[in-house]
Parts: sequence; structure tokens; C-alpha cells
Amino acid sequence: HTDEVVFVGCFFVDESEAPVDAAAAAQLGTQGCADQCNTPYFAMESGACKCIASMGATPASFRLRDSAGCGARCVGEELLEPPRFCATSIAVQRRQAVYTRTRCALGARFEVQEDAVVGALMQQQWKARILFDSWQEAALIVLDWGEVPMQVYSIWNAQLVDKSRQVMGPRLEVFLKGAMHSEVGLKLRGPPGIAPRLLCVSKASPPPPSPLPPPPPRPPSPPPTPLPPSPPPPPPPPPSCLGSTSKVLKTFAAGTSYYAEVWLKYWTPDSLVTLDFRSETEVFGVWQASLERVTYTTATFRLGPSGNIFRFNARGSPLEPCIPCPGQPCEGAPPPPSRPPRTWMNEGR
Repeated sequence: HTDEVVFVGCFFVDESEAPVDAAAAAQLGTQGCADQCNTPYFAMESGACKCIASMGATPASFRLRDSAGCGARCVGEELLEPPRFCATSIAVQRRQAVYTRTRCALGARFEVQEDAVVGALMQQQWKARILFDSWQEAALIVLDWGEVPMQVYSIWNAQLVDKSRQVMGPRLEVFLKGAMHSEVGLKLRGPPGIAPRLLCVSKASPPPPSPLPPPPPRPPSPPPTPLPPSPPPPPPPPPSCLGSTSKVLKTFAAGTSYYAEVWLKYWTPDSLVTLDFRSETEVFGVWQASLERVTYTTATFRLGPSGNIFRFNARGSPLEPCIPCPGQPCEGAPPPPSRPPRTWMNEGR
């Protein structure tokens, strides 16, 4: 359970979603699809790979269906267990086999404990646990449900990294608590039975013991042959601006507001990343990062402890921003005339 593809379940596909072209799509199988996708989930429909952050946009799309409806097994993966379904069967209602990925050196797996739930689908209360092959106090555990409307309202044998958060979910970061346990328990509110992407970050090993006292001195020996000079240290890793991309996920209010994400090839916790929108834009919501400073046309974000994607809401034209490197401004039209500095904490309030 240190790095494995996890079958989340079989789900209906929203009718509003464009059909996949199975003939043109690369037949990757579940392992190839997992390697290609950087989203919390990925899905197989008619043998084609889809990178997704959620099962759909309607409550019906979050209801688990009989896994037999997502047969048959993927080509080339017929012998893998548990079965790897590719949703290739023909049915009146389109189906998708949804998967996620667990990466944890402690050996972890998410397990639903209670299926007997009542109430509206999107507000059902249910229980789950994370089982560990080994336990390390203070190890970081990240649970990521992407855009699935999931909340954790109770947790034991672990504690929140950010205790100031009022809502726990759909992305949750916790530290393991206690010297010796085998599981973390959860009480959740949301579509039942949906497992998250699970990531473990082990804490650093303790420093080595102090060296022993030196032995008694020996008679002097001939001077050693001088060693050649050491090679220069390797260059530092590229800044976060290199290899970064941004895309608009959804627009609102007739295109005057939008929801976007930024993907960083090189994620360095607590480092700063600036977006140049090239037109007047106001950022009013941030996830997996925090807003450090703003101008009328730029916003600077401070990266969180882990991941490679952060998202934000903004008012303005939904254009792809430039992500400049330090000392390398964006090319294009000159900036607008200077205006009083924007103070995002109280503007518009």
C-alpha cells in the first residue's frame, strides 16, 4: 500500500459531459492513466482515460453504482487484482470507472466502516478509517477529495495542521498523533463511500549520535598528497515560474468572474509565485496557497506545504495570465499608468 492505484467505484456520467472518442483516445489502462493525470481522481470510460477532480456536477453523479456495470477489465490488465474496470460495456446510461492513487511509505489504505447511512445523498453522515502498516508520530497525512463536496467533522489519532480552519474538507492535512496506533478514524458528511487521494510525508529522521572522542595522537606522518579540487555544486533547482501553467476551470457572472488553477512543475513550500493578469483583476479566494500581495494587475501567492496545484477565484477578464520569473518580466503591452496601491484586505468592503 505504499504506491497503488485505488478503485473508488462505478458512477454514472453527467449527460452534459461531452462523449469520449474511444477510438481516438490512447488505450493507457489504469496505470498509464494514473501516471498521466495530476488530478485527485482519474476515470476510464469506454477504455479512454479522463483526468477529473470530481465525478460530476449533479447529486446523481456522486452515487456509487454496481461495479459490474463498469466491466469489462482493461486490456492488458486482466490479471490484476482487485479488478481494473475500463467501463467498456454498452448501457443506456453512460458509466465511468473512477480511480485515485495512494502514495504512503507507511503503508496506508482508506476503508469505509459504515454503509448504513440515511438522509439526503450530499449530506449523509458516515464513518471511515485509514489503516497503516507502520506508524510514525507527527507524519503528515494529506486527504484530497478534489471538488467532491466532502467534510470531515470528527477525527481521532490525528490532529489538524491548521487548527484555525472552520471547515475540514474537501482537502485535509493532519499530523499523526500518539506513539503507537494502527489507524486514524474519521466521521464524514457528504456522498458516502468515496475514497480520497491519500499522501503521506514522513518526518525527518533524528540526527546521528555525537561522534566518539578522538583517539590519542600518533606520530606525525608525511604530508598527504593534495586532493584535486572538489567539483562545483550542482545548480539550484529551477524557480517555480518555469514549467508552470494556468487555466480557467469555470466562469461566472457572464464572464466577469472565474475559477482557475495554477499547476507548478517545481513546488517549493512557502515560496512566492506571481501571476501577471495584464488587465485589472481582483483575487478573492485561494486554495492550497495564500495571497501574499496584490496590485491592480498582479497577485503574488505563497505556496502551501505540499502539492503542485493551487486554485483561486478572481473578478476580471478570464485570460491566461503570465507567470514571470524574478528579473524576467512578462512580454507584451506596457503596464497601465500608476494608481494608488491596492489593499486587498479591505477593498470593496
